[in-house]
Formats: sequence, C-alpha cells, structure tokens
Amino acid sequence: MERRQYLAATVGAVTLTAGCTSTGHTEMEGEIIDPERETSEAGLTPDPRPEDLEEVEWNREDFREYNAEGVLVEQVPVDVARYWYHTGRARFIDARVFDRYEMAHIKNAIHSPAPEGKPEDGIENFDKRERMVTYCTCPDHLSGLRVADLIEQGYSGVFALDEGLQPWVDNGYPTDTLNEQTTVPEQEDYSNVE
Repeated sequence: MERRQYLAATVGAVTLTAGCTSTGHTEMEGEIIDPERETSEAGLTPDPRPEDLEEVEWNREDFREYNAEGVLVEQVPVDVARYWYHTGRARFIDARVFDRYEMAHIKNAIHSPAPEGKPEDGIENFDKRERMVTYCTCPDHLSGLRVADLIEQGYSGVFALDEGLQPWVDNGYPTDTLNEQTTVPEQEDYSNVE
C-alpha cells in the first residue's frame, strides 16, 4: 500500500517555481485508490497490461513538485505514468483546449480543459480517491492548473505528467489522433485560461 504523503509548507513561505510566485499552499491528502473500471472506462487504457510490460518501481517521494497558483502539484515521471496507464492504475485527463486534444492525445484520455474542466467531462462521477494524471504540452501550466482545481475540490490522487505530452508521443506510447501522423503543437493554447 502506498505511504500517505502530505504536502506541507511553512506558513508565509514563498515558493518560486517556473516563474510563478505564491504564498501559502493547498494540501493533497487522503487515501489514493486505483480507478474503478466498472464505474467507467473513461480515461483508462482500452488494452490493459500488454504482455511485454515490465514492472516499474516508483516512490512518490521522488516525484517533482510544481506550484500551480498556491497548490503543490506532484509530477509523475512518464515511465511511471505509462505503467499506471497499462495497468489501469490511473485515469488520464487532457487539460488542453479541444482543438489540441483533437490533434493528438493519450489513447482514451478524457478531455477536461484547464482550469475547471467542463460539465460533460464526467470527472465528478469518479471516486475522489481515484488516481488521475493530467497532461498538457507546455508541460506544466495547464496540467498544473487542472490538478490544482481538482485538489481544491477534494480529489486526493491527482498528478500532472512530468515533461508533458511530447515524451509520451516520442516514446511511441498509445495515442489517438485524427491526423495521419501524431503531432503535438510546440506552442500551447491558453485561450481558455484567464
């Protein structure tokens, strides 16, 4: 069982990351569980556990953190995220605008744009303890905002994909696209973020 981890900061401390400054924080706390496929297959791999999948050891204490407007967001490395994907241990959420999602996204990912998602994305139907991984291209900003919003809503198992979508695509991990060739735009579209 995973060790519970609380993100803590000294009151009044200033955290500087990725050009953002913020005082205070919001904690992600509570038990984290694997998603319930019986509830919904949204955001889960359609092809669980390929035969050639090697076990990946991971420790949350090794995950990098990102400050998304006062909320500390844990970033899951791409190799761990791939393992979670193939073993059904996480739902995947694309935090970009819809036209970027249409170009290329992690196979079966939910489209739930930063910062607050959209009413029809269905995330509110999931157990708030389920493990979820958000991602964008930038690689931190939109995914971090989406995680921060979910943490503030009481979700305890949300992470951002470290380094964004590009390494996932470059490694040939499962994607869906409407184009013949999977492409990830170099510039992020922030039109839905104030």
